Amino acid sequence: MIELQIPTKDDIKTIVQQALSEFKPINYPNPDEFITKDEAGTLLKLCSSAIDNLRRRNVLKAYRIGGSVRFKRSEVIQAIEDLNR
Repeated sequence: MIELQIPTKDDIKTIVQQALSEFKPINYPNPDEFITKDEAGTLLKLCSSAIDNLRRRNVLKAYRIGGSVRFKRSEVIQAIEDLNR
């Protein structure tokens, strides 16, 4: 027979406190920096065709700079928050 050990309230509290003490927020260098489609995909954990789809649906605003398409880092981060709601 397998014995299950149920953590106590103090065990859970200790685990949460340890996790919070190790938490380090992500610091982005410049929220208004323009990033490439690949960088936006990395932030959103999506492939480039999904980024194009979000762009067509006006979830992500694209900026044409010269001959290339860029996204504002702050707007991509906002899209992450909106998609997780």
